[in-house]
Amino acid sequence: MRFYKTKTFIGLAIVAVLIALYAIAGFVVAPKLMRSALLKDIPESIGVPPAVGAIRINPFLLQVTVDDFSLAGAAGEKLLGFKRLFVEFELSSIWHRAYSFGNIDITSPYVNAAVAKDGSLNLMQLRPKSMPAPKPGAPKPQEKSGPLPAIRIGSFKILQGAVTYEDRSQPDVFAARLEPVNFELREFTTGIEGGKFTFTGSSKLRERIEWHGHVSVEPIESDGEFRIDGLLAHTLWESLQDRLNFVVNSGSIDLAATYKFSAGGGPANGGPADSRPANLQVDLSKMALSDLTVRPKDSETDWITVPNLSVTGTTVDLAKRQAHIDLVAVTGIKLLTWLEPDGSFNLLKLANGPSAAPTPAVTPRPAVTPSTPPTASATIRANLSSPPK
Repeated sequence: MRFYKTKTFIGLAIVAVLIALYAIAGFVVAPKLMRSALLKDIPESIGVPPAVGAIRINPFLLQVTVDDFSLAGAAGEKLLGFKRLFVEFELSSIWHRAYSFGNIDITSPYVNAAVAKDGSLNLMQLRPKSMPAPKPGAPKPQEKSGPLPAIRIGSFKILQGAVTYEDRSQPDVFAARLEPVNFELREFTTGIEGGKFTFTGSSKLRERIEWHGHVSVEPIESDGEFRIDGLLAHTLWESLQDRLNFVVNSGSIDLAATYKFSAGGGPANGGPADSRPANLQVDLSKMALSDLTVRPKDSETDWITVPNLSVTGTTVDLAKRQAHIDLVAVTGIKLLTWLEPDGSFNLLKLANGPSAAPTPAVTPRPAVTPSTPPTASATIRANLSSPPK
């Protein structure tokens, strides 16, 4: 009985009570406060109702998990969300004097972008509510720009994401989906050190994009390389078909390039100092187009067939306002050509915009167009630059 009255026991009891209170606050109270804040603050700031699943907080491991989060538009359609968010804080924030995170994982995020018939984008519903207009004659408040808070992230991952896009503003609705989308940012810090990133995405048609390199936010700079494999020319045509007078039914594009980008604008891209202009340098090591066919919308016959087109040695320098193409090679091109009754070249029809009514088909003149379309190979070198001021 005497032990229960000693200072050691009293001290241990106090520590045990404090730990119990800390556990209750972290495991029980904090998730409820976080849920309440999300359900209240988001509608007040952007006017869009959120939905939130389970929220779990481990106060001892400094981990937060949020399940089944989504934001819905005015019509009830889901605009964006995720299946799971996991955030792991680190005690090193104290001696690093920076917000430090060990891991941030977002699992199965999605974004559903749609353009309505009137041209409005549904994601604009996520804009913050406008601030009240200043009173007449009142001085305009000056915007204060300061350095970003110091942030350190060991690993930031987006896993199995999906992006959908639908454009209903054109007579022919265009829809596309990129899934899965994966992204990883490693050993990132605000400041010139930045961090390394990797981005990959693919479609159900086996179109694939891969992008990796280095990025920093103070100043805003990035360098790296990207490649596109198997991008279907028909996909690009679908997004522009209402503005074009031809049909692209086949063809795939492969592309590989390196780049360097700087937003300029002085330190932290917010002040004058050296006021460097924005700069972009692109070195396109490969661009290949294969099996392309083009025909007018009112015809069942291909007018242009390009089995292979390659572009190499292409560089673009935004600062110098120069573009250089070392080699353009076209192999096995086939053209179906003739003169129209008015003396015009038939292929010029493809360059015109969509016609209001279908143009009657014109039978090619046998004397001009052979039964077997001609084939050709061509090599072009070009060096393009803007004229000096």
